[in-house]
Amino acid sequence: MSNTLCKLSHVMTAAAAAAMALAAAGCGSAATTTSPIAILHGRTGVSVAAFNPSATILATCGDPSAARLWDLRTRRMITVLAGAHTEAVAFSPDGSTLATADLDGPTYLWNARTDRLLATLHDPNGSGVASVAFSPDGTTLATGDVNGAAYLWNASTHKLLATLHDQHGYTVLSLAFSGNGTMLAAGDYGAAYLWNARTHHLLAILRDPQTQGIDSLAFSPGGATVAVADFNQSIYIWNARTHRLIATLSDPHTAGADAVAFSPNGKTLAVGDANGSVYLWNTSSYQLATTLTGRGVRHVWSVAFNHGGNVLAAGDSKGAIYLWRVPRG
Repeated sequence: MSNTLCKLSHVMTAAAAAAMALAAAGCGSAATTTSPIAILHGRTGVSVAAFNPSATILATCGDPSAARLWDLRTRRMITVLAGAHTEAVAFSPDGSTLATADLDGPTYLWNARTDRLLATLHDPNGSGVASVAFSPDGTTLATGDVNGAAYLWNASTHKLLATLHDQHGYTVLSLAFSGNGTMLAAGDYGAAYLWNARTHHLLAILRDPQTQGIDSLAFSPGGATVAVADFNQSIYIWNARTHRLIATLSDPHTAGADAVAFSPNGKTLAVGDANGSVYLWNTSSYQLATTLTGRGVRHVWSVAFNHGGNVLAAGDSKGAIYLWRVPRG
C-alpha cells in the first residue's frame, strides 16, 4: 500500500552478485537472489501491481498519480490512464477490463486493449476508493472505500449489488476473493473481515493478535487459507473455513510486512517488507525458501506473480518495479 494511506496502511539493469546461500535465523536454509531480470522505472511509489492474464502487460499505480500500463515484451511504459490519485488496479480474469480505484474519486473501468473508458462507478458514500478486486468468474467487482465500506458491483451492468460495512469505518486497504468466488476478504486498520460473497453475510472477523492494522491480504488459490500482513512485522496465516490461526511468519529483518501474494499453484507465499526485500515462503512447511533483493530496492509496497508463477513483480516506494525469475515450486 502507499504512503498516502499512511502508507495509508504505510529499467533494465541487473544487480551484481550471484545467488548465494543464506542461513535465516529460525527459518532453516534459504537462498538469496540478488539479480532482477528487469527494472521498470516509474515516477512515484508503486502501491499496487497487477499482471494481465497473458503476462504481457503490467498495470501499476502509485502515490499520487494515475495508473500506468507497461509492455513487458519491450519493458516500456505504453499508457497513462486518467485519475489524479489512483490507489489500486485490477484486471478482470479474461484480461479485457482494467479497474482503477481513485482515492479522490470514483472507480473507473477501462477496455484493457483500447484504453477506452467503459464506465465510472461512483462510491455511494461519496468517498474515495482505496482497493478493488474482481471475482474469479469476472461477474462481480468489489471496491473498498475510505469510510469502511466494501461494495459489490455487477461487472457487466455496473449496478450496485450489495454494501458490506466494517465495524469501525476504517479505510478498506485490501480486498481479495477466494478462488471459487464464494468468499470475500476485506482488510482495514482494525481487522480482516470474511464475507459470503453470494449471501453477503459476515462469516468471521480475523483480528490481528498484535492489534495492528491490516496492510495487505490474499487468499491461497484453493481458498483454504488467508494470509494477512499487519503494520508491524508479522504475517498471519488463517484457516478460511475454521477461522483459526494456523501459522505466524516473522519478517527476518523485523521490518514491516506490507504486501503479500500467493503463487498460482499455492506453494509459495511472497512477502514484501520495508527494508527492500521480498521473502518467498514455502506454504507446506512455512519455512523461508528464498530472499529476493537487489541494489537500490527500497520499501516494497506491492508484490504480484504472473499467471505462470515464474515471474514476480515488486513495486517499491521510489517508483521502481523489479521483476525476478522465480521457481514455480
